[in-house]
Amino acid sequence: TSRVMYRDAITGGEYGLAMSRSIGDWAAGDVGVIPDPLVDVVDLNELVSGGSSGGGNEQTCTVSEDGEQECLATPAEVVEGDIQVFAVSATDGLLDYVGIDDIAKHVALGLYDDEGGTHLFSACEALISAAAGGWHRHRQGRYRDDIAISVSKLTWS
Repeated sequence: TSRVMYRDAITGGEYGLAMSRSIGDWAAGDVGVIPDPLVDVVDLNELVSGGSSGGGNEQTCTVSEDGEQECLATPAEVVEGDIQVFAVSATDGLLDYVGIDDIAKHVALGLYDDEGGTHLFSACEALISAAAGGWHRHRQGRYRDDIAISVSKLTWS
């Protein structure tokens, strides 16, 4: 089914935008489609050094297996190898119901928990299920936006 419908006032014809569309639907702006992605850029050097992004490692936070977060004050010194970097690309169908902190926690556990914890695929599946549940509750099961997530482990030094 289509989610954006347009009815031609002269001919009465109905046209819909299929779910398989991609970024760049410039012509559909008149009916509410926004073709521009939301992008955040983070300067990791500035973040680690305590620049204007509010970094500085004033706290070290850990997340236990049951999802409880504990943060402790730590010195601003960063030891080589302490920092793990990953990138996430997600659709608004996920971001509408799952916060970016929850996404980061799940993905980090999937990528870096070496003690038999959650596999990355399972972590992503849990995020997708949470978003699907939000859509189901909000729309009484009648509609669900596209929900997708892509994760990449990055190297940084």
